[in-house]
Amino acid sequence: MNSEKKHRIEIMDGLFRKGKPVSFLEVAEELNKVFNKCKSPAAYSGLYSDTFRKDMQTIREVLDNPLNGIAHDMLQTAGGNRNRTYWYADPSFSIIPYLTYYYKNSDYKMLDKALELLRDTLPDDVFDSVEFSIKSHVEYEFGKGEKGIDYGENLKLKGRHWLPLLYQAVNKTALIITYKPYKFDAYSYILYPYLLKQHNNRWFLFGRIDEVKKEYLKDPNEKKQNVNQDYWNAPLDRIENIEVLKVVPFIPRPAHYGDPFTEVIGVTNKKPNPIEIIHFIAKGSTAYYIATKPLHASQDSQWIDNETLDVKLQVKINPELTHLLLSYAPDITILSPQSLVEEYKASLKKALEQYQ
Repeated sequence: MNSEKKHRIEIMDGLFRKGKPVSFLEVAEELNKVFNKCKSPAAYSGLYSDTFRKDMQTIREVLDNPLNGIAHDMLQTAGGNRNRTYWYADPSFSIIPYLTYYYKNSDYKMLDKALELLRDTLPDDVFDSVEFSIKSHVEYEFGKGEKGIDYGENLKLKGRHWLPLLYQAVNKTALIITYKPYKFDAYSYILYPYLLKQHNNRWFLFGRIDEVKKEYLKDPNEKKQNVNQDYWNAPLDRIENIEVLKVVPFIPRPAHYGDPFTEVIGVTNKKPNPIEIIHFIAKGSTAYYIATKPLHASQDSQWIDNETLDVKLQVKINPELTHLLLSYAPDITILSPQSLVEEYKASLKKALEQYQ
């Protein structure tokens, strides 16, 4: 999609979000204010009529894509021909984030041409890897009918459409994040984004939290214990809006920013928690599964016999670790530390009570 078409759709999107019906003539007049292609009102409606139809076709294709999960009646219309009016059922909705995932057959041809330019600039093995990564992800994201690859990602994950914007902002631009916790009101704060991290089919944005916008009274630090200002965690499915804040100088991330994530399984890393040796025994098929797919880079495992694996991990205890170990019950027996043994037993007991 070229930049002018995207700009036109951004203008139309803004008009449809006004919460009242907007006519084609109003859209054409607004477009002409921006692009200034006609000197008289009589001319601009004729200039934009065909373009308007094509842009509306793009908008409808994006709205109708089931992968986007948009309500089928989001775009409301009334009247006919040039008297037809348009508006969004929900004024807070915007189609712009979803345009990133709009792809046509002609785009595939352009992608092939772009890859051909890379072929002569990269070593063969590197090019093969790049070609596979790009084309397979495009096929996975946009492919119709039977796909030849499945990455197992949740394409309907709420907030996933923020990924392209965040990828461009990481380590470059401050953001205003409007965030809605599960059980609290939404609030906004300035964040310097440092890292996008995926875990268990969810995406998380980490960065330095600077300040809460003045119109929101509650400081998010009041709701979290042991907050590390440089490692604020914003799960994408709870982000309601993002504003790019280019006027604020960017605060560079600390050196070795990713190091703390090597201490945990998942994304929860409370500062006072110590690294511990997690010792457990795995049996049967679970033993082979854990042996061939280590739970953490620190895993040290030894076979006791053909069916029993002795496993040690050096990590911090967090919810992701306990949930992972619970998923292997009853094929594992935790030996230490005792605090984790007691937590594991309590969880199993509570689960059993649901069936009594």
